[in-house]
Amino acid sequence: MQPFRDLGNRAQHFTGDAFSVVAGVTRDAAGKICVGEQAADGLVIYGPYQRLAPGRYRVGHFLEVSKVRSRKASIEIDIVVDGVRRIAIKHHPISRHGGS
Repeated sequence: MQPFRDLGNRAQHFTGDAFSVVAGVTRDAAGKICVGEQAADGLVIYGPYQRLAPGRYRVGHFLEVSKVRSRKASIEIDIVVDGVRRIAIKHHPISRHGGS
């Protein structure tokens, strides 16, 4: 297996504008994505989509939880090949305020 590559100066930072959102999800003045109570359960944010050469990549995410309600909430991150075949998924329960 090929080891994780040294990103050097190839690292990319995506702003909230690079992601697509569903109805009930908004962006603030700075472009950050805000998922409010009016958003339906299920998929709320998706993308960005980019074709990459085969290999191993390291991805970092930042999620800030600003409100926790009594019902269970979570975020799922998946990796999809060819736009349809999911090869990995990670499920993170949300139980407290803060960054993650």
